Amino acid sequence: MKEQPNTSVIILSAGFSSRMKQEKFSLMFDKHKTFLDKIIKEYQLFGCKEIVVVMNYKNISLINKNNFSPYGNVRFIVNMFPERERFYSLQCGMNALRETNYIFVQNVDNPFVTNEIIVSLFENKDKADYIIPSFKGKGGHPILISKHIAKTIKKEKEFYVNLKYFLKKFTKEKIEQKDDLILQNINTINLYNEFFNPYKFV
Repeated sequence: MKEQPNTSVIILSAGFSSRMKQEKFSLMFDKHKTFLDKIIKEYQLFGCKEIVVVMNYKNISLINKNNFSPYGNVRFIVNMFPERERFYSLQCGMNALRETNYIFVQNVDNPFVTNEIIVSLFENKDKADYIIPSFKGKGGHPILISKHIAKTIKKEKEFYVNLKYFLKKFTKEKIEQKDDLILQNINTINLYNEFFNPYKFV
């Protein structure tokens, strides 16, 4: 798909994966792609102009040491205070972006995003301040936020903010999807083994 000059994505990967015991971005999605590879490729396929990955200092050192796939139009941003959690990581990502109108917010532990899901959110971008995929009415990942929300997030002075609660002041539109993978966060080894049995890669 051609470049979408008014879209960007922020991929959040600044957690220390304490329950997983391995950096989630480096988990294998299949024989050839890590979670991060898979996610980036979907947004590149869609045509996001900017792709920003927010990582902690440990993760960024792993990226630098290892030969992960070349990413093209991707920039890696370090959250120097990962203990400030997800909202602060999002602010770091926002501050790294250039001018943009619509921003996808993507967690690295939900690698099931597809071009179909991304397109379905973008096609409904004008219906509300932010757009989320849903399955049987339950909201999932990723979300698409407007420039107005992005500006408000950047201005927030409090670090420890619950994003879900923060967004309640804005209008929301749910876009129904065909399966429940949008609801899944792969954050434990048991969940990883459930969805990504190693034998499937042989």
